[in-house]
Amino acid sequence: AAPADEGGQSMASRLNKMLASHRLVELKELCRRLALNATGAKAVLSLRVAEKLAEQASFDAALEQLKRLLEQVYAAEQAAATVLKASSSPAWGSASALRCIINVAVAAGVAAKALEAARGRLAELEAA
Repeated sequence: AAPADEGGQSMASRLNKMLASHRLVELKELCRRLALNATGAKAVLSLRVAEKLAEQASFDAALEQLKRLLEQVYAAEQAAATVLKASSSPAWGSASALRCIINVAVAAGVAAKALEAARGRLAELEAA
């Protein structure tokens, strides 16, 4: 059993309670970034992430890792939204700007499948 901290709860239990407020899509992405199975119900994913983070040396270290991971998840979500907006706009006419947006999205960790439409639009712009 995991050791209890000063509040009598295990680190994983405390982290799990914190993760409960996150959306399913965020928990799935946290699992992917931690190389964990990303399938299952929200409660299962939350516990999976909490247990992995609880491997850290301290609660503060686990919180710091969670903070970094969530920043990455939010950056990827923002990049995906920007790519979608730019690639679906019929008025968008700049291939170089769209290429830049796609590159930023790739660097942020946006899934290749989410970039398919943008790459298709980029090919259209470059062919024109």
